[in-house]
Amino acid sequence: MMPSVPQARKASLARFLEKRRERFDSYIRYRVP
Repeated sequence: MMPSVPQARKASLARFLEKRRERFDSYIRYRVP
C-alpha cells in the first residue's frame, strides 16, 4: 500500500460528505416553507 492511500480515502470521504450535505440542505429547503 502507498502512503497516499489514506489521503485519497480522506478526500473521497470529504467529497461524499459534501454531496450528502448538499442533498440534506436541499431536502430541508423543500421541507421548510
